[in-house]
Amino acid sequence: MTATLISIIIIFAFLTISILIIPKIKSEPLGLPKGSVRSILTILIILPLTVMFMKSILTDGEMKLPDGYLELVSLIIGYYFGMRSKQ
Repeated sequence: MTATLISIIIIFAFLTISILIIPKIKSEPLGLPKGSVRSILTILIILPLTVMFMKSILTDGEMKLPDGYLELVSLIIGYYFGMRSKQ
């Protein structure tokens, strides 16, 4: 839990610094280079799952996902591949 919060804080700090320093790209969201927002969202979705998985391995405990987390990840993956197949 603590590692996830620290990771989120680092990502938001990076995002804030990049918005202030990097020149704005008007056609992209938040003025960031193409794919940056997508990669940040991917990290925010996958990082908690990875932390929970590693915690369950190290403590020999059962991996308990929050309700709806697996459904959310499945929905995102399905949407991604659905949009890619249209192109």
